[in-house]
Amino acid sequence: YIFFNPWFTLYKRKFGETEYGIGWLPLGGYVSLAGMIDESMNTEQMKQPAQPWEFRTKPAWQRLIVMLAGITMNVLFAMFIYSMMLFTWGEKYYHSDDITYGYVYNESAKALGFEDGDKIVAIDGEKIANINDIRKRLIIADQNREVQIERAGTELTITIELEKLVAMREDQSIIDFYDIRLPFEVESISLPSAEEAGIMPGDRVISVGNTPVTDFMQGRELLGQYKGRNADIDIVRNGCDTLRLSVPINEEAQMGVMVKMIEPRTAEYGFFESIPAGIKRGAQELSSYWQQLKMIVNPETKTYKEVGGFISIGSIFPETW
Repeated sequence: YIFFNPWFTLYKRKFGETEYGIGWLPLGGYVSLAGMIDESMNTEQMKQPAQPWEFRTKPAWQRLIVMLAGITMNVLFAMFIYSMMLFTWGEKYYHSDDITYGYVYNESAKALGFEDGDKIVAIDGEKIANINDIRKRLIIADQNREVQIERAGTELTITIELEKLVAMREDQSIIDFYDIRLPFEVESISLPSAEEAGIMPGDRVISVGNTPVTDFMQGRELLGQYKGRNADIDIVRNGCDTLRLSVPINEEAQMGVMVKMIEPRTAEYGFFESIPAGIKRGAQELSSYWQQLKMIVNPETKTYKEVGGFISIGSIFPETW
């Protein structure tokens, strides 16, 4: 059956000894085998003499194959989907080697010893390539993490205790633990007021209102102090000329420019390349699920508090779309 059918069925038809149908409750589907005690608890049939075509008369290895068929197909189908996604769209990601200026960190990270500009290069000795793996490795953890960073050309190690990781997961500060650090370099002009003030593509903001600016995020915070009025902004043009401009700041704390961003890398796969890549992705997800399962049964991680059903899953999504 496709979908469940408590009390009534939308459609059913019998072919040979097998009945096929469509239920009305779209929470999955099922296969009910003759001679198997399952959720339906069809005990009356089990009181009858066993038939050679029933599940209960089959050898143990055949019954095991049947019981594993569902989860096996789920895994294989997921790997197929991953393969086709990689073949069709490839994989976009930010590579650690491209993070020239390091990261900016929230207050929870700074309390652990991180500083803006630090570049995370490895966790527990495993080098980071895709920067999304940083957050994943910190969230899915059942022990202390050794984070190797690069600070001003020097390699350092910061130990994050499990209790701290759990606390950040619970207060959700792990979500914005880090962000890519970008220089405040203008890529294009988005508002006429910025152009009229003299801002040009390629300009780099080095101070706002006499306060030095080291990165874009800091600059945005400083611009928030000048909503609805002009700010004195120092820029470097052509790498050598320093200019001071009076630039209007709107009520959204914007000066009317687009900042130069880091371009993500794209890994492209041919058809035959996508198959092993999809299998690898599926295996990585299975490994991640296993690690999460271990966290649930480990009381020190407190992950058991986050386990929920349909209501908990639904609460993740916003009230409006």
